[in-house]
Amino acid sequence: MKALLMALTLLAPLGVSAHEGHKHDPERSEGGKEVTVKGELVDMACFMAHEGKGKKHAECGKMCVTGGAPLGILTADGKVYLLVEDHSSAKAKKPYAQAKEMVSDTVTIKGAAYERGGVQAIVVENVAKG
Repeated sequence: MKALLMALTLLAPLGVSAHEGHKHDPERSEGGKEVTVKGELVDMACFMAHEGKGKKHAECGKMCVTGGAPLGILTADGKVYLLVEDHSSAKAKKPYAQAKEMVSDTVTIKGAAYERGGVQAIVVENVAKG
């Protein structure tokens, strides 16, 4: 068991680096629609587990997303979208990294929206407070 855990630990970074700069197959990316969504940035782990949100949850939320928890946006009408980093280039990653610093703030997210398997997600192209 220890050997398996060690092997997985050593191989995990290879999967991440192999995915860097990955070009998406246009046929698989069909359905992306440019959207602008306004709402509160939430750490999805705490939001889904115990509805962690708001300024009282800001410190915990920032710690969670920095640690790898998924990021989402909660709209005024109660919809939640999973936010996804655009990993096509280093420059494209910056808006998602900026959003991670704004957990619990009200922001406007622009990006391509997708729905797969019942999950709604937005590939973050731009983030702005307010």
